[in-house]
Order: sequence, then C-alpha cells, then structure tokens
Amino acid sequence: ETKRAAVGRLSQMVEGASARLRASHAKAHAQVAQAADQLLALIAEQRDVAFKELENTHGTKQVSLALLDKKLSDTGDKLQLTLDFMRRLLKHASPTEALVFKQLLETRLQGCLSQSTDVAALGNISELSYVPSTNAQMRQAVTGIFGYVRTGSAGGGQSGAPGDERGREGSAAL
Repeated sequence: ETKRAAVGRLSQMVEGASARLRASHAKAHAQVAQAADQLLALIAEQRDVAFKELENTHGTKQVSLALLDKKLSDTGDKLQLTLDFMRRLLKHASPTEALVFKQLLETRLQGCLSQSTDVAALGNISELSYVPSTNAQMRQAVTGIFGYVRTGSAGGGQSGAPGDERGREGSAAL
C-alpha cells in the first residue's frame, strides 16, 4: 500500500510537471510571437527610414540637376550673345575697330568655355542605388537577435546557442 501511495504521489508530480510544461510552452509560444512581431515592426520602421532617405537623396540630386541645367542654359545664352556680337562686329566694323575688342571677346569666350561641366560629376549626380544585405547577412542578423529555446530551470542547459539554427527550419525562407 505504501508503494501504491508513492506511485500516486509520483503520478501527481508528473501531472504537475505536465501542467507546468504546458504553461511554459504557451508562455514561450507567446514570447516567440511577440519577438517576431517586434522584429517585423522594427523591419518596417527601418524600411520606412530607408524610403525616406532614398526620397531625400533623390530630391537633392534633382535640385543639383536643375541647378546644373540652369547653369548650362545661362552659359549657352552668354555664349550665343557673345557670338552674335562678334558676327555683328565683324560685319559692321573695320578690322582695326574689331581688334579693339579682341582681348575682351577672347576673355569672354574663354570664360564661357571654361564653365563646361565635368562629365564625372554629372554621372555622380544621376546615379542613385540601394545596397541591400545578402540573405546570409540577414539570416545571421535575425537569428542572432531573435532568441533561442532553453530547457530546464533558469540555470539549466540550452538546446542551442543564440546563433544556432537548430529547430529553425523556417529561417531558410529569410
């Protein structure tokens, strides 16, 4: 009879352990869901930051291109005025009178031609890209911050280290 009582107590202990396991499983499940939701929110936040940075950079480059276009237009207008003046001068003035304006015209033309834009600068202004992380880098980052499953009491062992992917087959979809 004492053995039966001992087996009964053991059975109650197993039932208690089973109840604690169910409760800790439900708690851990909720924590995994909460951690995933927090990560998704952080990813969405980072996406929005990247979009905003992309839009700001695009706007800045658009302004730079507009300023460059205006500068080129002004230079073209100035060059056209200078060339028109030279044509009229050569048509209506004597060679001696035209020589009086030679230095002024050379300086003006040289100034117009020296304001030509750098083609490399135009390339830098017209390029914009996003450099994403590789799938391996993203997987490593997520598994490194997501957490891990621990068994036993607080001082007990672990089923895997924080970076270990055991039991995380779903992470291959990242």
